[in-house]
Amino acid sequence: MNDSPVTFQAAIDGFRQLADYGCDERASYLFDLVDQAVDGYIVSRGRWQETLAGKSLGKKIAVLDNEKDEDLKSAVKRFRSLRLKILKSPRFTDEMIAGLKSAAAKVVSTAGAEERTFSCRVPLGSKIVNSVSIETIGGFRYFHILHADVFSVPADLTVISTHANATEPPSGQLVSALKKRGIEIDPEKVFQIIENGSTWTCFQPVQGYENVHAILTARIKASRGRDDPTEFFDRAVKGIFTSLAALEYLGHRFQTVNMPVIYGQRIVDYQGAIRSLVQNSLTWLKKSDHTECINFVVYSSDELEQWNTALNSCLGRSMIAAGSNEVLAGMTHEVIIELEALPDSSINTALEPLRRALSARDKICVQSVCIFGRKMCELVCCQLLEKQSLKASNDLCSNIERLRESKIAAPWICSYMHSLRIFGNETVHERSEVKYLPRTLGQNDLLAALTAVRAVLAFWRLVSTGQNGDRG
Repeated sequence: MNDSPVTFQAAIDGFRQLADYGCDERASYLFDLVDQAVDGYIVSRGRWQETLAGKSLGKKIAVLDNEKDEDLKSAVKRFRSLRLKILKSPRFTDEMIAGLKSAAAKVVSTAGAEERTFSCRVPLGSKIVNSVSIETIGGFRYFHILHADVFSVPADLTVISTHANATEPPSGQLVSALKKRGIEIDPEKVFQIIENGSTWTCFQPVQGYENVHAILTARIKASRGRDDPTEFFDRAVKGIFTSLAALEYLGHRFQTVNMPVIYGQRIVDYQGAIRSLVQNSLTWLKKSDHTECINFVVYSSDELEQWNTALNSCLGRSMIAAGSNEVLAGMTHEVIIELEALPDSSINTALEPLRRALSARDKICVQSVCIFGRKMCELVCCQLLEKQSLKASNDLCSNIERLRESKIAAPWICSYMHSLRIFGNETVHERSEVKYLPRTLGQNDLLAALTAVRAVLAFWRLVSTGQNGDRG
């Protein structure tokens, strides 16, 4: 099961397909199912108000005040009661999830939502939605936007935010989620005070957990009443990276840093926020001796598109409609076929986001194709050099030349790889700062990048499956 639109009944019937996911993810999926069913019912009765968007089930139950609503009201209350019981439980069981699923099915049928369209808004697994790349002395480094539960993604450091009231304990959804996992945020672990106390951080290592190894908690004051909330947010983000720099100086090594949505619903300017996050992240990636990847993790799919659009907009990225050009449409189709033909392999971390970047035929982001094309080249080079017992370096150019000199890859395949290396070397500037022409990648560049991607994919298929032939 994926997040593609299905009927509510199909979502209930297919729930067993989620057996491989954790109890947290399955419970969130069922809550999303019930929440959307209730929203649809309220809309169908002409009682929807904008103030209900994003509100709790308790608030929505209050709207179900008609005698005809009593059965639904009872079903929603039972689901809500079971869910709250599960949330308070120290650990989930499959029996609890089965009971929650039964209660959710009752809500769906009572709301008459069986044949309505349902599209899951919560992440099942982890997906790279967008990416910014930068070449540094220490190698190529990345800022990713992920659709995921931040605690399901392995990281050396997880950054969270909460209020800055020193007289109150830390609170919020992430603090509660950590507590459920047995991790208490310790407000006494004050690490650094920034901006005259408007932002301060607490740092604590964590042991015994698979994905969470250390936590940096940013205590950020409210931006209400401030002249420029966007500037205040930027200073808060700078404060977080100031603490990262201090921690690295003290000997901590954070190769991967996860950051959920810092400041949460208090953000007023998504484009300004993403610009601040990207610019400060890339500045840190250039300076850090150890950090190779920063993941900006978004949980709600409702917010995901806002962050994705804001990132493309603030970077001035090019969006191309492949269908407007027969040659481009044909090449896009061929690359997708090539992607589908490949067996699961060690380069899938690049192939899946590349596949998604090409799936929006009428709105393909050229830079995303180039970045994930370059990432594919990195992985292919490392895998091939490892198979030949040759050491890979942090420099992709050197690795490609090693493949050519060692006669592992044909000279023209290496040329395609170099093309993707150059296309993927995204330097982040405001468009007004760019002096060269053309200032950004366009339709012809997308066609060239797709040609190179197709050639490297065909090459990888040959060497990974042991086939012989000249296709590609």
